[in-house]
Amino acid sequence: MPKVLIIDDSPNLDGFLRDILARKGYVVHAVSDPANGFLLFKNQKPDIVFSGVHSRRGDGWEFVEKLRSANPSIPLMVLSNSVSKVAEEKGESLGCAGFVYKGLKPEVLLQKVLDVCSKHAPLSGEGLKATKGRILVVDDEDVIRTVLARFLKGKGYDVVTAANGKEALERVKRERPHLMLLDIRMPEMDGFEVLRRVHDIDREIAVMMITANMDVDQARQTIEMGACDYIVKPFHLDYLETTVMAKLLLVTA
Repeated sequence: MPKVLIIDDSPNLDGFLRDILARKGYVVHAVSDPANGFLLFKNQKPDIVFSGVHSRRGDGWEFVEKLRSANPSIPLMVLSNSVSKVAEEKGESLGCAGFVYKGLKPEVLLQKVLDVCSKHAPLSGEGLKATKGRILVVDDEDVIRTVLARFLKGKGYDVVTAANGKEALERVKRERPHLMLLDIRMPEMDGFEVLRRVHDIDREIAVMMITANMDVDQARQTIEMGACDYIVKPFHLDYLETTVMAKLLLVTA
């Protein structure tokens, strides 16, 4: 299995990436101390390295230079707190494989990291291990509900479905899902009302809203009501998987 080394002292970042990459099938080492990171770099010979350059222990660029000098053949991605053309040029001059901006939304950051790993340290065979968790899919359109359920089940998730708000609330009480994918526009009881009632039952359930393009403003309102995120139709299923994985890791950690 490909080996990934993460060297960064950002709170929770190393654990977040470590857990998800491990579930994907990678062997992951994540450390905050550069000295330990350098030892792992030399001894483990990872397939790819992510190294922060904004460190509380000193100049991260000096450490990046040390890694590149020790073994320039290993791809190294720079983890940066901010977007900077000067920093990107410095990384290029050192032969780094690229940049990852740590200020991205967790699911976007995760997708960036997965894309980089797939390019420089691809998994052999299926290699995927889905984050375990129960998902409730709520949509009044049979086709969307069926497609989402089939896709998520295929990725290894425990999936239940509901065709309307009333059925969704019954499912919540009985199934206690970790995450709900909830359509906003439904007859009789819309997503706003379902969201309100779900949080009366269990505030620990993460709720992601499903919205059409015209409903984005309404979706943003649901964030103020306690939804954790929203996705806009039509959406790419691979993006959906990454987003779901990130949210489930946060709520099941």
